[in-house]
Amino acid sequence: MLSAQGKFKLPRGVVVNHFLNIKFPDKEVEKLSKSRGSAIWISDYLNSGMYADALRYYLTAISPETCRTVYQSDDLVKRYHSELGNVLGNLVSRTLTMAKKYLNATVCRPANDTCCEVDKSLIRAVADAYRETTSLMQDFHFKQAQERIMILARDCNKYLDSKAPWKTADKDLATTEITLFLCFAALRSTAIMLLPFIPETAAHILRLLGEDASNLVWMDAQNIPINDFHVEEAIILFPRL
Repeated sequence: MLSAQGKFKLPRGVVVNHFLNIKFPDKEVEKLSKSRGSAIWISDYLNSGMYADALRYYLTAISPETCRTVYQSDDLVKRYHSELGNVLGNLVSRTLTMAKKYLNATVCRPANDTCCEVDKSLIRAVADAYRETTSLMQDFHFKQAQERIMILARDCNKYLDSKAPWKTADKDLATTEITLFLCFAALRSTAIMLLPFIPETAAHILRLLGEDASNLVWMDAQNIPINDFHVEEAIILFPRL
């Protein structure tokens, strides 16, 4: 009927997942059931002080795309701290803190010919992450797409450790500025790609970088910004649960 009508974009595939089960503390794994009460209600979850994006991230991370998986509240807390907090939150906090401390919260775009091979490797990492994540999203592999974006966040942390701007700040401020600018550019791309997964947190990261998420589209994640970064005060992005 849709084909005959002629004006609709027809579906190009059917996305099918396996079942998501649940495990409460000190109980066996069981099927989700509203009638038996073996479920977690969103309103109860939010009213308990938990974060919406923590649940969004976790449900994607354990998405039963290829096999049955199990929701476990203690696993959610563990992933929240180890992945979101220690990887993404730490990246945001340390880069903002260094920009404020060494560059007065303004990070200028460097000339292209001033980048060393380590800098260029981060630029390539952003391009690779964008290309691979886009392909995974188009094929409905959302779990793998989220994992790929978090790999980019880890790459940014490794880049910071390698360049050590806290060491170069005293003797080579230009190198420090290049390091932080490229790290912010990579973080910006990371946040844009995370908007479909943890929208509130990703938009908050972009605000800290002086960006408005409503003015950005997916393709912006592949571009190194032409403007300088005027960053906000560092915050604890993922408070402990």
